[in-house]
Amino acid sequence: MEKFLKVLSIIGCVLLAFICLTVMVVLHELGHFIAGRKLGFKVNEFAVGMGPKIISKKLKSGLLLSLRLIPLGGFCAFEGEDEENPSPDAFNNHKPWKRLIVLFAGVFTNFVSAVVVLSLFFTFAGQMLPMIAPIEGDGIAEGIIEYGDIVVAVDGKKVQMLEPSDFTKMLAGKDKATLTIIRDGEEMNVVLARHDLYDENGELLKDMFGIRIGYTRQTFGFFESIWRAVKFSFFTAVKILSGLGSLITGSAKVSETAGGPITMISGLTSIVATGFSNTIYIVCLFSVNLAIFNALPLPALDGGRMVFTIIEWIRKKPIKRSVEAMIHFVGIVALFGMAILFDIIQLINKI
Repeated sequence: MEKFLKVLSIIGCVLLAFICLTVMVVLHELGHFIAGRKLGFKVNEFAVGMGPKIISKKLKSGLLLSLRLIPLGGFCAFEGEDEENPSPDAFNNHKPWKRLIVLFAGVFTNFVSAVVVLSLFFTFAGQMLPMIAPIEGDGIAEGIIEYGDIVVAVDGKKVQMLEPSDFTKMLAGKDKATLTIIRDGEEMNVVLARHDLYDENGELLKDMFGIRIGYTRQTFGFFESIWRAVKFSFFTAVKILSGLGSLITGSAKVSETAGGPITMISGLTSIVATGFSNTIYIVCLFSVNLAIFNALPLPALDGGRMVFTIIEWIRKKPIKRSVEAMIHFVGIVALFGMAILFDIIQLINKI
C-alpha cells in the first residue's frame, strides 16, 4: 500500500508539472490571441493541450475553442499564417507593424505574468536573499553585523539571486562594500572592509569581508515587491542569455546549461514535490525562460517570424511564403532534434 501511494504521488507530481508547463504555454498563446483579435486578425482555433480533441465548441464568430488530450502546451491558429491566403483577415495580409505586435504579444504576456505572480510571491512568501552571520572567532565584523541580518542591497544595488554565487559576485573585487540590511524589521546601512586571510607561509588563502552567508526569504510591501519582481525578471533574462552565450562559445557544457522537454518536466516534477510556494517560484522562472527563448531570432520561433516580418517591411514585399514556410518547418525540426539531443546528453550525464 505504501509503494502504491508513493507511485501515485509521483504520478500526481508529474501531472502537475505538465499542467504548470501547459499554463505557461497557454498564457503565451493567449497573448497572441488577445492581440490578434484586438487588431482584426482571424483566429480559427484556440486550443489548450495537444493531440486529439476531448471537448470543442465553435462560437458564432467561427472561432473553435478546444481542450485536447495531452496536457502539454496549446496553440492559437491564425487564418493564413503560413500560406498565401486571399482573405483580408488572414495573418500575412495585415500590415507588418500589426503582425509584429501580435508576434511579440506572447513573449510580453509570459514576462508580465511572471512579474505579476512574483510580485505577489515576494509580498506574501518573500524573496530569497542572503542572510549574514559573522565568522566565529574572527571579530572582523563584530559590532557591525549580526547573525540574521538580511542583505537587500550592495552599494545601493538591489540583490537579485538565482544561486548563491550571484551574491558573492556582487562583492568580488571590492575593498569596501556598503550593505543595506534588514535587522529586526528595520533597514540600515553597514560598511564592511575586505579582510584577507593568509597561511603561515604568507600565501593568500581567501579574501573575504569577515562574514559567512546563509539564505532566507524576506517579504516586502506590495509596491516594493513589484519593482523587485521587475528587476528580478530582467536579471533572470540576462542570466538566461548569458547561459546561451556560454553554450554557443563552448565555455559551458550542454549538460550544465541546457535540456529538452523531458529535462524540464523532470525538473518541474522535482520542484512540485517540494511544495506549492517553490512550484510557483520556479514556474515564474520558466515563464521568463519561455519568453526569452521565443524571442530568439530563430526559424519557427516568434523572434524568427518577427525577423521575416521586419525584412518584408523594409523590402516592401515579402519573401516567398512557401520559402518562409519551409524555413520555419526546417527550423522546428532542428529545434526538436536539438531538444531531444539535449535530453539524451542529460540522461547520459546522470548514468
